[in-house]
Amino acid sequence: MATAPVHVFPRWVQSLLLVGAVLARIATVAAAPADTTPADAWRELAAGNAREARALFLRARTSQPAALRETQMGEAVALLNLQPVTTRNRDAARRLCAEVAAASPADAWNVYARYLLGRIAEIHSNPSDLAGAAGHYEWVFTRHPDSEWGQTALVKYAIVQLQATVTAEETARRYQRLVELEPRLAEPSARRDFHLVLAAACFQHGFGREAALRHLLIAEAAGVKQPIRAATVQIQIAELSRELGHLPQARAYYERFLAEAGEGDTRALLVKERLATLPAGAKP
Repeated sequence: MATAPVHVFPRWVQSLLLVGAVLARIATVAAAPADTTPADAWRELAAGNAREARALFLRARTSQPAALRETQMGEAVALLNLQPVTTRNRDAARRLCAEVAAASPADAWNVYARYLLGRIAEIHSNPSDLAGAAGHYEWVFTRHPDSEWGQTALVKYAIVQLQATVTAEETARRYQRLVELEPRLAEPSARRDFHLVLAAACFQHGFGREAALRHLLIAEAAGVKQPIRAATVQIQIAELSRELGHLPQARAYYERFLAEAGEGDTRALLVKERLATLPAGAKP
């Protein structure tokens, strides 16, 4: 199967699908022209109007048959956002995604359909189908590793693999396989999130403080943007470094925390106490 291009559809559309970015509403169903485009429907969906967006995707499917797969995927996303949430809408969204995923020739919409099938199995099903989600995510990152969907799917794969209720031995085996997949992470935000997931697994399942510290250092280097999370990662790195005897590194991260989080963070007093216990020679 041919590798799907990364930017077949606009980056702002991809951003909408990944993080739910909110754009200004510029169209209404009542005033929609006969030549309604998928872009009109995406903007309506971005404004939080799932019902109106679905109607526009259906209208665009009639006026622009060449955009069939895009309008099918748009309708699927709209169905998943309709309130109230119903099994009927979820199943309809799944059928649309399955049809697009199986279509030929392959394009970026096929890849996104597979990714969304994973999301439906993971978060829109009750109970969650973590094994099914893992299968879809693995398909995406195995066949399209360098695409944005492939990078994101690898992070989601790590989450569902480590969330599953399995034996301790199986969890450890899954963790080791995820470690082997690290080289596939080229995109910084995906690398950051992947290593934060693995660091959490180290804490939860006892995979070792050295391993947890390694993951946190990689995640921090990739760029943790959210201030509260960044401060937490800095403290975790500092604490693990202190416990493991990496004292210059511990001091460096304690001082970074104080410089960036400041006195307003309730953990500042603890950090100052930790710094006071470090030997004078523990300079970065």
